This record gives sequence, C-alpha cells and structure tokens, in this order.
Amino acid sequence: MASTVIRQTLIQVTTPDEMRGRVFSVNSLFYGTATHLGSFRAGVMAEWIGAIGSVTFGGCAIVATVALWAWLFPSLRRVDRPDECSLTI
Repeated sequence: MASTVIRQTLIQVTTPDEMRGRVFSVNSLFYGTATHLGSFRAGVMAEWIGAIGSVTFGGCAIVATVALWAWLFPSLRRVDRPDECSLTI
C-alpha cells in the first residue's frame, strides 16, 4: 500500500497538467492488470515446478527488478519530496 501511495503521488505531482488524465489512465490500466498477470504466472509456474519453486522464483524476480530499477534510475533513490521530484530518464 505504501509503494502505491508513493508511486501515485509521484505521478500526480510530476506529470504536466494537460497530460495528467492520460498518464493516470495508462498507469491504472497497467496497475489493474498486473495482479491478474502475476496470478496467472504464479499458477502456471506452480503447475510446472511446484508452489515453493514458483514463490521462490517470484521473490527473486522482484528483488532483481528493484535492483535493476535502482541501477537504471538512480535519481529515484534521491527523491526526498515528491513535489520537488525531477526524474531524469
């Protein structure tokens, strides 16, 4: 829940006013479908390699994704206040 609030706040305060609705709708689309895709992935992998292997793989994938984003976007690590955020992508 905390990551969702932080992400939504960053999106709202860093997106230009004229683009905010479109950006928020695309973000909502991806956020809404991610849970279903993740559940499908976990179910398929649990069938192939078992429940423990599926959970282990999912956890490793999350850690790898966080590390990749921290490396690709170092400016995200330095955000102190969302209203003063200036992301360089």
